[in-house]
Amino acid sequence: MAVNSVLVDTAVVVKYKVGVDTKGNEIFRNQRANDLNLLATEEILMDLGDIIGGFISYPISQVTKETVNLLSR
Repeated sequence: MAVNSVLVDTAVVVKYKVGVDTKGNEIFRNQRANDLNLLATEEILMDLGDIIGGFISYPISQVTKETVNLLSR
C-alpha cells in the first residue's frame, strides 16, 4: 500500500553559540520561526535565518530547515 505525504508545516531554526561552560563545553541556543509559507524556497528560508541572526548578538552556528509531513495510507 502506498504512503502519502503532505507537507503541513515549515520552520527555520537558527542555532547560535552563547558561550562556554566551566568545563569548556560550548553552550548553544536556538531561535525558531514557525508557521512559514509552505512554498518558501530554501533561499528565502536562509534569508529569513540571516534576518533573525541580525537580531542576535552572538555568532550563528547554523540555519536549519525543519518540515512536518502528515503521512497516511
